[in-house]
Amino acid sequence: MRPFQSTRVHAARTPCRGSRSAESLPEKLSGPALSCDACADVARARAARTCGGNGARTCTAKVARTRGGARARRGLTLVEVLISMFVLLIGLLGVAAMLPAGKFEIQQGTQIDNATTVGRAAFRNMKVRGFLDVASWANPNGSAVWQFDSALPPPQRRFRFYTLAPPSFSPAPSDNVAVAIDPLGLLAPFGSDPEKATFPFAAGVNAPAEPYLSRIIPTVRFVDGTVANPAALADLWFRNSDDLTFTANSRDSDQPNTQTILLEDSVLVGTVRAKVAEDVLPADVPIKRLSEGNYSWLATIVSDPAAPATQGKVTVSVAVYFKRDLTQPGKAERVATVQSIPGQGLGGGEFVINWPPVVPTPPLTPIEPIKPGQWVMLAGRISHPDPYDSTITIDSDYFRWYRVVAADTPQAPIQRVTLAGPDWNVLTPSNVRLWAFENIVAVYEKNMRLEMP
Repeated sequence: MRPFQSTRVHAARTPCRGSRSAESLPEKLSGPALSCDACADVARARAARTCGGNGARTCTAKVARTRGGARARRGLTLVEVLISMFVLLIGLLGVAAMLPAGKFEIQQGTQIDNATTVGRAAFRNMKVRGFLDVASWANPNGSAVWQFDSALPPPQRRFRFYTLAPPSFSPAPSDNVAVAIDPLGLLAPFGSDPEKATFPFAAGVNAPAEPYLSRIIPTVRFVDGTVANPAALADLWFRNSDDLTFTANSRDSDQPNTQTILLEDSVLVGTVRAKVAEDVLPADVPIKRLSEGNYSWLATIVSDPAAPATQGKVTVSVAVYFKRDLTQPGKAERVATVQSIPGQGLGGGEFVINWPPVVPTPPLTPIEPIKPGQWVMLAGRISHPDPYDSTITIDSDYFRWYRVVAADTPQAPIQRVTLAGPDWNVLTPSNVRLWAFENIVAVYEKNMRLEMP
């Protein structure tokens, strides 16, 4: 008998169309009649021939290493590193440049937030302490502001406001109120009493026709001797004490800082201050928590020229200072002349001012141009009929607060500024003045009624 032979015929099988091995075989090996089993056998044979009998898996790794040999990027060149460092440096410089600007914005936000607190507290204090009671107002010399004018004809006799008027600074009556409640300014160690009696400093001293505000004190207690230390009382009422001071913990540096307390080792017995004996009080007496006192305020009260203060509301403004300088009044409170009003005073608008201002000489302080963000007050004098006698024309001062939103570089002595605030009355004559103040961070206004006796 003939030995058994396999009857499998490759040509009779269905060709392998889905096998990746068959598709990758050369034409002479695959052919159109190779079956799946044949594709696998041929693929194994080809891998053995190519890889030297080590198998397809080892060959794949070897081919991958061969392909990545000459063309593989194993690292960066020095030029690429330098370029990357240069780009990174530009980004870091941009971030570093933003840090001072961010710090400045944070400081500005903190100042505005604290100023808002001080302004609201100031209005409350004015109501609670009776600062709107005209019967308690007093001039720096101790005379009452609210007095009966007996010099008028009998039908027109009434109470009027008597404030010190330059240049003689003798009490002058008026139906309109234009005062600044500013004990800190009056008690500050600068200038003479007549110069401090007007707001701003020395306004109208050399030029009586100029508008001015009269500095007054809210109560005669500041000057009648009933208060032992008027300056301390002014600090208590008109200086904010929320910015407390702290010192490092002397016992343990890891503990938080402690508040600074004002201590007193004496007591007031009648009008004499006596030392406290150690056996009576072994430790100093804590009086109050100390604060930096950076925020202070003053109030301006003005009435509309056409409506006397006794017949309507007045405009009460609280100006909040940050680190007010009371040692250089000529620099902190300056006066400039308004040369023209191109913006017609709508919403403030554009003003052309003339430096140097009218200030007393000596001394002449160097004039610095005003800058955006500062607060200024416009002052003018307007003529109008007397509310009590329409046949008489009288002159009254007119005042408004504004914030500087833009200011150009002055071409001495001219400077152009843009102000934001209420409409300015363009009917005021040409003697309009701009009062520039240093270190005012915010101004708040309310229409309120004065408390009449």
